[in-house]
Amino acid sequence: MRDSGGSADRRIVELVNLISSEYQRPLTREVLARHVNLSPSRLHCLFRRHTGTTPHAAITAKRMEKAAELLRMTHLLVKEIAAKVGIQDDSHFVRDFEKAYGLSPTAYREAQVAPAAGVVPGIMTARACDRTHRQQVVVLANKGSLERHC
Repeated sequence: MRDSGGSADRRIVELVNLISSEYQRPLTREVLARHVNLSPSRLHCLFRRHTGTTPHAAITAKRMEKAAELLRMTHLLVKEIAAKVGIQDDSHFVRDFEKAYGLSPTAYREAQVAPAAGVVPGIMTARACDRTHRQQVVVLANKGSLERHC
């Protein structure tokens, strides 16, 4: 945590710990503010000053970190992972995940599984991408880039 001189505010440290352990719960700015007896606007200012990010961004980052871990370590459906990290709307989850990792959750999982399964770096095709337009995602494992081909 960054600080503009002095030690970190204990309330912010408490909130960062709360976010790390309770990310799957509905943590609104109001809930967090009540937890440390601050107004939501004061919480926002203090949190940003001490961490360099907003409470909402910190919660989303933690959820995406845990989602990536679940994608790598389990065979749960994307919908189940979204629910486990506290996001009920699947499309919202996919959008946040793509923003954080640059890949859809399915493409991320497939890119993580290929090296572990002993697949030779090269081209791996994922059929699950855009079924509506019957596109395929080609992940170039050796470059780590993503290209779409019809």
